[in-house]
Amino acid sequence: YSWANLAAFSNNNFIPGVEQFAGSGYAGHVAAGIQVFLFTFGARGTVASYPGATVAFDIWSLMFDVMLRIPIGFAEPYFRVGIGYAWMGQLDVRELSSSSVSVYGLTIEGGAGIDLYISDRVSLGAGLDVAFLNLTRQRLDGCMDVGGAMCNVGGVDFQEEGDAAGFQARATGHIAFHF
Repeated sequence: YSWANLAAFSNNNFIPGVEQFAGSGYAGHVAAGIQVFLFTFGARGTVASYPGATVAFDIWSLMFDVMLRIPIGFAEPYFRVGIGYAWMGQLDVRELSSSSVSVYGLTIEGGAGIDLYISDRVSLGAGLDVAFLNLTRQRLDGCMDVGGAMCNVGGVDFQEEGDAAGFQARATGHIAFHF
């Protein structure tokens, strides 16, 4: 499960109807790392899909993270922090004659959870992650080619870059394989 608000902290010429870019949806992730004593150093890829009534969008991210794992018998609580790259991929805005706009930027993430070992090599777990997103919408080159009035949609000037800062929260259940 995931919840996001792409413009919770700021919105500067970002996307028309940016208030519609908040909502809940489904998320999944894949991670791999190397454990050195209590620390795991790794990489993580995440996708969250937000099917909205008027606007649907996905947030993807790739990041490097560090995790502190605290073994307590068959339970292992963990805390992690990471930094990486997030993007919405291609965002189509119908009023711009189906031109596509790229939205991407920085993500900083923190999380906590617990793994319960069901064998020496397999654990089941649950976690909560919170990510800060600082996304930039690139300017649309050739906007004037589709008609100057179409460059300004809902008060957003697509001839200029835009940016927003928001966050994403995800609750996850997972299975982990330890080698």
